[in-house]
Amino acid sequence: MLKRKIFRILLVSLIFISATPVSKELIKWNFEDYKKLTYEYNQSMITNVEFLDDPQKMMMTANLIIKIKDEQHADVIFTDIKHYRMSQDSLGNYKATDTIEMPNQILFQDLTPEGNIDGNIQDSYLMLARTLFPITNRKMEIGETIDLKMAMPFSMMGSNINVKGYNRVKYVDSNDGIEKLSSLIDVSEYTIPEEIEQDYICYLKGNSGFSFDSKRGVFNEGTINMNIAMGINITDSTTAKKTAKMMMDMNTEIKIKLIKTE
Repeated sequence: MLKRKIFRILLVSLIFISATPVSKELIKWNFEDYKKLTYEYNQSMITNVEFLDDPQKMMMTANLIIKIKDEQHADVIFTDIKHYRMSQDSLGNYKATDTIEMPNQILFQDLTPEGNIDGNIQDSYLMLARTLFPITNRKMEIGETIDLKMAMPFSMMGSNINVKGYNRVKYVDSNDGIEKLSSLIDVSEYTIPEEIEQDYICYLKGNSGFSFDSKRGVFNEGTINMNIAMGINITDSTTAKKTAKMMMDMNTEIKIKLIKTE
């Protein structure tokens, strides 16, 4: 009888443990085993500007390099940069009309394995790092989310507005060391002093999906879609209804893919 009770307790405990979500791998850069990570970078942008009749489309291609300096720091660099100005034909198809080659650029320096940036830098650079590579730096359960704080300055009609928000990263799936992440980006929180008459519109919103190799400690690929908008709300004096007057509205898609490790 005693043996049966012990067996039942062990069986219930085993079922309970099996049903409990298990924390997966740590999403964190591995700077110890590499000197350089090279990503293929593609970005497309369609911008509507108040004073221009037609949407403006641009494309950019580059190599995005994580240049590792030591086990705790890396520089992020653009090389082989090309900008393409696109024009729309009568059928609505876009084609490149101008190509501009740009010199190599430092995007930001001293990226840490935890996804932060050492030193006194602007919030917008940290936001860029957390958008391109959403490092959560902790073990998560499937379905769990974590908010990475973000901030972006907007300059509107001479006013500088600090807009805050988050990149809400969700742990979607895990398969043989390949971790799937998705995110919801919402940078739209700000306040306007009562002395300012204008009712501004400023936000960055979007979503992303990424594949992270937890065995190697590197991102494999990712896609980011974002909308950035700036404008003002104009109130009709008779109806009190607000109409949005957009000064700039830009949709952008970014794709990155790991093509070489050294």
